[in-house]
Amino acid sequence: MNEWSDFHRPAFRDNRWLETSWFGFWVPEHGIRGHVRAAFRVNQEVVYHMVNIYSRGGDLLDMDFYDSQMHVPLASTDRYSDFSLTSGLSYKGHPAPEKYTVKFVSRCKRIHLNLEYEALMPPADLEFTTLPDGPAGFAAFHRDSGVGVPTGHIDQTFRVRGELWMDGDRYDVDCVSNRDQSWSPRAEFNSLPGTFDNLHFGEEMSFSAQALETPFGKAAVSGAYILLGRDLRRVKRAEVSYQRKGFLTESLRYELEDETGETHEIEADTSYAITQDQGSNGITVMHYCVPRWRGKTGYGECMWHWDIPEMQRIVRHARKTDPDLSVEAIFEALKQNPDTLPAKARWK
Repeated sequence: MNEWSDFHRPAFRDNRWLETSWFGFWVPEHGIRGHVRAAFRVNQEVVYHMVNIYSRGGDLLDMDFYDSQMHVPLASTDRYSDFSLTSGLSYKGHPAPEKYTVKFVSRCKRIHLNLEYEALMPPADLEFTTLPDGPAGFAAFHRDSGVGVPTGHIDQTFRVRGELWMDGDRYDVDCVSNRDQSWSPRAEFNSLPGTFDNLHFGEEMSFSAQALETPFGKAAVSGAYILLGRDLRRVKRAEVSYQRKGFLTESLRYELEDETGETHEIEADTSYAITQDQGSNGITVMHYCVPRWRGKTGYGECMWHWDIPEMQRIVRHARKTDPDLSVEAIFEALKQNPDTLPAKARWK
């Protein structure tokens, strides 16, 4: 079996089993960022499909396009790298994981997407990306399933070419972007706060990292890699700092050392941020970034997320004292003093 073509099906029928596939793309000259994601509950034979495109800040209705469909049927003939859903989304590896065709036609006919992905690197798994002294990853695929089932996650950088039609407007897509894939039993609650950062300088350099924030506001990098041309390198050391108002990122800075001993400094300012419900009880703030590295300017994204019920609990607790507190003020105060996090209730 080609693990990049077929689903990682467990030997038992755990309904929590989830396999995900995410592809990103950019139209930098128009400030457009796009995400295409399929999350497969293979034991339930359904797919959670999400496509979103944004080019300005705000909330859901400020996005250019957002389509979220649950319980899309998964056919018995569908494979991980070769499927066509009734939602209008299709993937085709030819072969996976080196090349993919990703297509989407929205039911409302607003969006036509036709993209070709060509790998600039092989898939980088957790063994490759996990930092030697980093914290445990915040996502479920970093944790032992507890029942001996192999779980995993990979990241990969691609050259992306194709076209996006949006409300009759055509955009050429020619960029560098990422995909990721994960497979594990996955609950739909209680995620920890953290970030996915993807920063690109054409085919000259790409950097991808994950960071965990426990306590809130204190980020520590758990996994990363750097791609210099076609030279894929492990990251030995990575320190990140975020300038934020509440949980909205204004700028970020990385100091890195790769496996060869070469050091890198990357800074980025946020142009705008869009907030959305990412599904599975997760809130995501996607920040469109303009990164700088060795005198060069690129494009990138900082994706911050946390658990919605937990954040609502924090907000409700703070407003018992002051009903007029804004969400931004509540999380800014929590960032300054994480010890004020309210204790969780214990049920008898």
